[in-house]
Amino acid sequence: MTPNGAGGEHVTPDAQILQFPPSATARPQDYGQFSRELSADELAGCFCFSDDDQHQIARRRGDVNRLGFAVQLGTVRYLGRFLENPAGVPEQVVAWTAREIGVAPSTDLAGYGEGEWRWTHQVEIRGIYSYRPFSTPGVEPELVEWLRARAWVTAESSRTLFARASELLIGRRILLPGWSTLWRLVGSARESADERGWAMLSETLNGEQRERLERLLQVTAGHRVTELERLRMAPVEPTIKGLIAALERLGELRVLADGLAGLEALPHARLRVLMVAAERQRGGELADLRKSRRLATLMAFAITAAERGQDDALEHFDRLHGDLLLRAAAAGKRERLRDGEAIDDAGRTLARACSVLLDDTLDEPLRDAVFAAVERDRLAAAISAIGRLARSPDDRARELVTRSYPGVRRYLPLLLDMIAFHATDGGEPILEALTALKLSEGRRKLTPEVLPTRFVPRPWQSLVEPGPAASIVRLTRCAHWRSCATPCVAATFT
Repeated sequence: MTPNGAGGEHVTPDAQILQFPPSATARPQDYGQFSRELSADELAGCFCFSDDDQHQIARRRGDVNRLGFAVQLGTVRYLGRFLENPAGVPEQVVAWTAREIGVAPSTDLAGYGEGEWRWTHQVEIRGIYSYRPFSTPGVEPELVEWLRARAWVTAESSRTLFARASELLIGRRILLPGWSTLWRLVGSARESADERGWAMLSETLNGEQRERLERLLQVTAGHRVTELERLRMAPVEPTIKGLIAALERLGELRVLADGLAGLEALPHARLRVLMVAAERQRGGELADLRKSRRLATLMAFAITAAERGQDDALEHFDRLHGDLLLRAAAAGKRERLRDGEAIDDAGRTLARACSVLLDDTLDEPLRDAVFAAVERDRLAAAISAIGRLARSPDDRARELVTRSYPGVRRYLPLLLDMIAFHATDGGEPILEALTALKLSEGRRKLTPEVLPTRFVPRPWQSLVEPGPAASIVRLTRCAHWRSCATPCVAATFT
């Protein structure tokens, strides 16, 4: 058994986590009433009495007064207010309380609920347990300050904020006011917090920025939806065309968000409310909002959409480039399977020739022995087939160049222009290559010093790195370097 901090009574550990009492509901018909059956934990939390409580209860004359006093004490702990007729509590509450204080379960409270002792007991409970009426000076201003602070930070709904305010008053032993009074204070606090947030964003905008955001609610030529609704829809097609569209959308979003700032001053919950409205409401619905709220909503969309737009583009790139490499690898495997029979035949022929070379018992000249085992023309054909079909790592790199470069070339310049990549020390060679690729756009030649090769894996080195002087001349031709380096750099992202 552990003590409950609010009232000092001893309750089970589970009883310290209670459901919202009926007083916390925002429905007028349930406010301050027993609108449902209480759980055992709720009864234990509010209708179990400490030794001091039992002493106060025992001072009353007669079982009816003792039971009535105990019921009113538990009621104000649970509901946060007294009932006009204490006999109106549920039967389970009366039975539980009677058992707790040791009076007969058949004790009838009907007369108590209509007598004068109920008022006397309420005054005594307020004095003994320090319950204050809501009209006490300083109570309402303190609650208003708390409501505004919580509404600003949490952006909770009116119903939720109403419930939290009721819990606060009950915990501080302040008798709940009328439903309309508390509902009015909650609504005023939420309105004040909303206006504060909207003004905080909209007042930072200049004339050009306002016009830019307002244009989001217009339908441009060639489209059937507003600019806002069009920009909300990220491309989903996992193709090069879809990736280019995602990067172009990112560019539009960055232009839209240029110069906008201030979201960091908003609580996270309040920003989330604006983002949800911007993502779900139609353009016409947003246009009908008051100006400060509309601009704040559009501003939140512009800033957050620009940030998420980059994530969308990178996710698109990851899926697309992975698919490109998988398709290239699958095509290579299919070709390998297709050429398998020819490779096997050539391998058997070369094996027979090599077995003659390894035979130490031969007396005749070696060439004559080889050609006796394998016809010259057949051996030449086998060597030619192996040279044509057997592939080295360099050959596989060349295949990837020829297969993936045309597709990667379509989107990589835009990708490098729209997204700034960063890396740890281990990724610096890749950043050098990305910078060189961007620098090579529109140029026919570059000096070897500005064409980085540190990023090149070994199988690609013969294609990208400079060798003899003639190769250096070829490397300095930007078109050749791009054709080799582009798929090599792209492969490092997988």
